[in-house]
Amino acid sequence: MLHTNHYKIKEISEVINGSTPSTKEDDNYDGDIIWLTPKDLSDQRTKYIYRGERNITKKGYDSCGTKMIPPDNIIMSSRAPIGLLSINKNECCTNQGFKSLILNKNLADTNYMYYFIKHHMPQIEALGSGTTFKEVSKDSMENYEIDIPDLLTQKKIADVLSCIDDKIALNNKTNTELENMAKTVYDYWFTQFDFPDKNGNPYKTSGGQMVYNEALKREIPVGWEVGKLSDIAYFLTETTGVENLQNYITTDNILPNKQGVTKAEFIPTYGNVLKYEEYDILIANIRPYFKKIWLSNTTGMCSNDVLCIKAKKSIYNFFLYRFLWRDDFFDYVMKGAKGSKMPRGDKKHIMSMPIPIPNNNTLLESFNAFYGPLQNQIWENQKENDELTNIRNYLLPLLMNGQIEVK
Repeated sequence: MLHTNHYKIKEISEVINGSTPSTKEDDNYDGDIIWLTPKDLSDQRTKYIYRGERNITKKGYDSCGTKMIPPDNIIMSSRAPIGLLSINKNECCTNQGFKSLILNKNLADTNYMYYFIKHHMPQIEALGSGTTFKEVSKDSMENYEIDIPDLLTQKKIADVLSCIDDKIALNNKTNTELENMAKTVYDYWFTQFDFPDKNGNPYKTSGGQMVYNEALKREIPVGWEVGKLSDIAYFLTETTGVENLQNYITTDNILPNKQGVTKAEFIPTYGNVLKYEEYDILIANIRPYFKKIWLSNTTGMCSNDVLCIKAKKSIYNFFLYRFLWRDDFFDYVMKGAKGSKMPRGDKKHIMSMPIPIPNNNTLLESFNAFYGPLQNQIWENQKENDELTNIRNYLLPLLMNGQIEVK
């Protein structure tokens, strides 16, 4: 039986609010003070956060009621939404959307408290009140009652769970490096046009003949075609009833920055859904989610708010995926989006996007030979992370409740 001590949160930590400097004064921002918003915690692939999207200046810091949080403490969003959780690895401050805990390290281990709060998040969310949106108040957080073991036991429990999370983080880091490698080669070959020529030399740099193309407003290699996206791809339209539902994908569970997908929590109970297959490309089709894209490694279903794009020939699979990953593609989608409240990408407009197409299959085959093993490793790492996440989520309540004892 796990022996625990009873506390209120305020007895093991200082609970602090954040604040936002006036956005009307430019000199409040772009300083060297790390400042976090809930959006910065939206990528929950890792328990650590190092910096936010924006920094503030000393002037901005002094102008509002935010407070510095020393490294290795708990950052928790307390509204819009409640429950985003991280450990800050650098000194930082936050906006008003947080209730952060500066822990008494003699009583509470940071990693343990991260997992403890994660496990008890449903109860903490229930503390929220408000009409427009729920918010956990400072008072309710301070007076939230907890039972935790002694510091040594906390560290032992946290070490077990941290080992799993560290491996997940390593896999994510590896995938980022593989994706960067793939992007570099794609850009080198198909944007800078320095693909290997017949002698193995970079084409453009070695004096390969180029010709100006009016549609692209740039030079491309002689012999290449400039077609439309519809020349190499099309939108899937096949639907199936929800009774056959599997691997359901929505705009919510496509992760940002091409990181894969998570399991959908919401399953529709009526209507039809789109069917996708391996190597199909799924793109969130509601602004502001346009920049969420996934190359499928399975078959499944997706909501009608997800665009399903298939290459007309398998030789275009990776070439098409990398083209759709480009920022100028997403810019093109957004320019043609239709709708006022929730703009959606227009399929006809998307398929009209000009694209330079190599004049022989040899180059595409070479790219596939390079890219295929990288993508397979990315998929393997994502699969392992899913399995590790399931193991961690299984162990978490058992460790917290003392059903498993750590020696």
